[in-house]
Amino acid sequence: MGWRSTLRISSMPIYVDRHNASGASRADMAEAHRRDLEAQTEHGVSFLAYWFDPQQGLAFCLVEAPSGDAVEEVHRVSHGNVPSQIIEVDLEEVRSFLGRTSDPESPDLVDSGYRTILFTDLVGSTSISLEVGDVRAIELLGIHDRIAAEAVAAEGGRVVKHTGDGILACFDRVEGALQAGIRIQQELELEARKADAAEVLAVRIGINPGNPVERSDDVFGVTVAVAARLCSLAEPGQILVSGVVRELVEDPDLSARLFDGGRRPIRGLESALHVYRVEWQTV
Repeated sequence: MGWRSTLRISSMPIYVDRHNASGASRADMAEAHRRDLEAQTEHGVSFLAYWFDPQQGLAFCLVEAPSGDAVEEVHRVSHGNVPSQIIEVDLEEVRSFLGRTSDPESPDLVDSGYRTILFTDLVGSTSISLEVGDVRAIELLGIHDRIAAEAVAAEGGRVVKHTGDGILACFDRVEGALQAGIRIQQELELEARKADAAEVLAVRIGINPGNPVERSDDVFGVTVAVAARLCSLAEPGQILVSGVVRELVEDPDLSARLFDGGRRPIRGLESALHVYRVEWQTV
């Protein structure tokens, strides 16, 4: 497939840009990407990958370039659709969130870049050591980390990083994030019963989806911030999700587990966010 990116320039910044692609088709975006690849050598840049979200009319490019101005110029020359936003990123961070940093085998396999973020937080982690001692506290955190990692992997997600007392994970599908959150809480309940440690194994979870560049100069900046805020608002042993999650869930069984939690103020957002709490059966 001649449209795939082949040029790679080392030791230069990496950028993700955001384009308005309202009304465009997959074929339109594949052609625009092909033109970018044809023009890249002349402008000293390398297009590594792109994502296209036809539902929201957005496209995102991953580009290695000497500057953001060079990224804008090559788009201007090749097809005229210049990006509305260009941010410098870390390549490994992009790989962690988006799962790839190169073009797939076919334009038909280009995904939207829309991802769902899940945060966990081990409640009272700073006081656990005082309650049960340092050695046991480390063991309990290890139990959380193992259960969370296994649940994320089982539902097709990726652990982006450990936060010290929790994890940040990313999923291609919102249902995967929900199922992972439920699995984490169920498995932790089992461990708490076995270890007689219900309180110190209580975990909060927050879930929120979004695009990679959305009103923030960071990959998934606002999306991550909202997920983290939902996590902090959750009660011990609770999962809170944004209203966007409720809108996107297609599985009727999962939809039935989401209960209206009202509107909550979220730092950084202009208006209060509609949240839902997730309920599940104890195993």
